[in-house]
Amino acid sequence: MRTDMYNILVADDEEETVDSLKHFLASKGFNVNGVANGQDALKYIEQNKTDILLLDLRMPGMHGKEVARLVKAKYPLTKILVITAFADDSQEITSLAESILKKPIELEELHKKLLDTLLEQDSLPNQVVAELPKQSLRTRTLFIKAKLLFVEPSPYIYNCLHQHFKVLASRGEYYEVEQASNFEEVKKIFTVVHPDIFLINTAFFDEKKLKDFLAILASDVSRREIITYKIGSVEKIDNQEVNRLIRDVETFCLMNGLIDIQWKGV
Repeated sequence: MRTDMYNILVADDEEETVDSLKHFLASKGFNVNGVANGQDALKYIEQNKTDILLLDLRMPGMHGKEVARLVKAKYPLTKILVITAFADDSQEITSLAESILKKPIELEELHKKLLDTLLEQDSLPNQVVAELPKQSLRTRTLFIKAKLLFVEPSPYIYNCLHQHFKVLASRGEYYEVEQASNFEEVKKIFTVVHPDIFLINTAFFDEKKLKDFLAILASDVSRREIITYKIGSVEKIDNQEVNRLIRDVETFCLMNGLIDIQWKGV
């Protein structure tokens, strides 16, 4: 088998694990890349053909099970091998993974699992084409769709953040965005918009009002997310804070099913 034909992605928040696996698998001839969280894994697979995903389950942000579920839905030809240090994780992920490997990883066992998985994958297309020649031409595309309500007194800061979220449509993220300048306006807009996520600028609200308002939102039976940020003026907006907001919104949407999967092809 020509291993240089295959691309492997390692997703693990332990830098030492990622580095050791990359080094070992590269020595076996594979093309290997690594990421430290589930969001980056999904972004990488979206942009790069990935034959196998080596996936840790307990990472910051998205849990590995959610990553596996989304990869299975959107990229069914990408095979998933789970690597975990927790025995309890095995039951949760069995239906989504080809194999489960326990940490510390036995490298030669991993190599054998990879080869077995790739051999099975190589033998599959002919069977699929013979039985379902048209279905194999179909592809699935995943979109994020959510309603956001910014609790933001400054129209200038709001307009800037709105533009950042608006341009995300180019990569399949569609957000309906509204603004409330204070908590009283939130009550009026809330019943009409029914937002999935509240984004609150804590720079303009005193601690007691903020605490009371968060308690009211938390008591709502519907599952909604509350994300806070602190930006005092337009001049203090930096890319790092905006990117954090976007990541937090994306993570909530992916973990709570605020997505739409569309089929393309015949």
